[in-house]
Amino acid sequence: GRRAALAYGPDVWEVIKFLREIDERGPAAIDAAAEVFAVDSSRIAAAISYYGDYAGEIDAEMAEADDASARAEAAWRVQQQLIA
Repeated sequence: GRRAALAYGPDVWEVIKFLREIDERGPAAIDAAAEVFAVDSSRIAAAISYYGDYAGEIDAEMAEADDASARAEAAWRVQQQLIA
């Protein structure tokens, strides 16, 4: 399948997840994301626009990433119990 990402930057799901998790909204949120991801704010706006067109696809990518993170953390916790 395809992978929605900014050229030389983060995946679109990473941008959207970041924007959902910060307190800022509007232009301040775009500026914050641009700073964190070290890209121009117009590229953050492009990611938002892409999300508007393909929200289901991006939401699925976010869910998959969250699941992978949870599995990795669970495996780490088991490993820590085994070596403790």
